[in-house]
Amino acid sequence: MKKLACFLSCTCFVLIMIACPEPLPDEPEFDNRLIPGDSSFVPPTVEIVSGPAENASVNSHTVTFQFRGNEVAEDFAYRLDDANWSSWTTQTSITLSYLNEGWHLFEVKARNLAGVEHDSLSVGRDFEIDDIRGPALWLYPRRQVVGSGSTFTLTLMAEELTDVMGIYAPVTFNSDYVRLEEYTIMSSSGDFLRKNGGSVLALVDTLDINGSFGFNLAVVEGDPPGVDGTGGLVRLTFRAVGTQNTSIQASDDSRFMNSAFNSTFPSGDQLVPALVEVR
Repeated sequence: MKKLACFLSCTCFVLIMIACPEPLPDEPEFDNRLIPGDSSFVPPTVEIVSGPAENASVNSHTVTFQFRGNEVAEDFAYRLDDANWSSWTTQTSITLSYLNEGWHLFEVKARNLAGVEHDSLSVGRDFEIDDIRGPALWLYPRRQVVGSGSTFTLTLMAEELTDVMGIYAPVTFNSDYVRLEEYTIMSSSGDFLRKNGGSVLALVDTLDINGSFGFNLAVVEGDPPGVDGTGGLVRLTFRAVGTQNTSIQASDDSRFMNSAFNSTFPSGDQLVPALVEVR
């Protein structure tokens, strides 16, 4: 026992090891330029590289815009005026046709591969369509997309008239595809034909029921007697009865009469049709 006690007292010791914790690694730094909030985020942007210039006047109803995005732009959407944005597309050009006379705004925006888009980074161009040379007759809007069986409205427009007291405008259409439901002569105070304070007399020829209504319009007691300018004449409501695309326009029998009772006939390019797409 004495030897054992001596051994324990001489050779036994306690080894205590205290483990010091390893330092925690730094938070990983994500480098993702597609995600907003990341320090490397790059917003998708787009620029218009060709097309009508800002505030340009275009003498055609058709325009083409080309655009390109930055390095993170994956696809694009566009719109005209207050219409809804288009579907996303990888195409970098768009051609727009049958644009109405007057001012338009074209806008385009981009999104990245993660689906991030920035409306505030859309770019746009204001431009004017001025391709109808008067005196002319045309239907507004120049293009409509309608469903079979649905109704739609067009306005017969006079463009750039000078000293006109009388108008004869037969509106023709294919009655297999569309049917005229009703019409309204625009003869209220403030309408175009009453701009000189006169009254509007109207006679409508409906004898041809197979696709033609002849609108005879005259201004009386105006001061001056003839009207100048551009404006609406007749509002027409049609119903699509077929499934085919079709056009509606004033025929080449149309004519204008001035205050000296002389008549002029608009040429073919001054009788501008409306396109009706039935879907």
